[in-house]
Amino acid sequence: KHKRGSVHPACLEQRQGSSSNRSTSIIEQITGDPLNNDPPVPYTPSPTSPVITSNNPVPYTPVASIEQHTDQCILVFGSDNTCHACYPVTTPPAKSSDALTDVIADAVSKVLGDRLKTDLLEELQLKVDLLEEQLNKTTSCNQTHVTLTTRDAVEIDVGVQHKLFPTFVKILMDHRKNVYLHGGPSGGKSKAPEVLAEKLGLRFGLTALCQRTAPSTLFGYKDVNGTYHSTLFRDIWENGGVFCIDELDNGSPELQVTLNAGLSNNKMPFPDGLIPKHKDAYIVATGNTCGRGAHPAFPDRRPFDQSTSSRFFYIQWEIDNDFEMALASAIDSAMAAKWVPWIQAVREFCFNDRMPLAVDSRATFSMVEMSSN
Repeated sequence: KHKRGSVHPACLEQRQGSSSNRSTSIIEQITGDPLNNDPPVPYTPSPTSPVITSNNPVPYTPVASIEQHTDQCILVFGSDNTCHACYPVTTPPAKSSDALTDVIADAVSKVLGDRLKTDLLEELQLKVDLLEEQLNKTTSCNQTHVTLTTRDAVEIDVGVQHKLFPTFVKILMDHRKNVYLHGGPSGGKSKAPEVLAEKLGLRFGLTALCQRTAPSTLFGYKDVNGTYHSTLFRDIWENGGVFCIDELDNGSPELQVTLNAGLSNNKMPFPDGLIPKHKDAYIVATGNTCGRGAHPAFPDRRPFDQSTSSRFFYIQWEIDNDFEMALASAIDSAMAAKWVPWIQAVREFCFNDRMPLAVDSRATFSMVEMSSN
């Protein structure tokens, strides 16, 4: 017990922080109105109850006054002028003097908050729908869907193909030109003639050249007995089909010169004679360079001489991003949506900064396939 002005032990304990976990609200612990001298309701002390300094806490002495002892605690005095309790000071939230105003403000805040959340969700959903629409346009509307028409006016659905596929078919079949497709790796250069042959029901053949590829690989040879041994190139040249000479810019000059005569006048010199070209025989060549020699990424490529370069119609065949997305989506559409844009962005960055890094479609298809398993 102590009188006004003295230091109360409970106050000191509160200030030292040992009872910081106790109740911080007078109203929670004392019911009634102390200022009107209404007696507080007796209670059972608990670990969270305020410190009681009276030696006989029950029954309580009626509260006479409540005073702030320091900036950290409040003392409760009874009618006997004795301090009965010490409470830490808290700053209650500001309340309007008008209770009705507080109720209206809380209700309006809740309603407006719910409406703001609803409006925000609707706005986010609209943005998501817009992004999905743009993604669908990017991945489907820009893709090239090809339909071929045969001489008999029969339409053949080839499906989604490279954006230059219609140009390639027109030059190769309508104008009957030998086509040279050149560009970076994994653009689908050698795949295009294979797809064309498959859709038209023609035979397809392919041979990849290197500097040691002998002319006999294409033209065949005669053995010591004079027997001619044919090749697939000879068969397609004579009987029709589509043949792809892959990596023409990596072949030997001798082989390229041997091809020149037949590609210019449609009569190819084979070991057993001069063989005319079939009306449905189509020759396609591919390479990573445009036939003008080595490139930093392809240091061993040879330049074409003028007689060889004039035999072909050149088409620069690079990776078609929309076609790449279509092929990747056929593997796994979800993983394609995740990986394809990222890989294409890396590819564009490397190209713009001239970084010697090949980010081709094989990387795209590999990542989509491995991520889907």
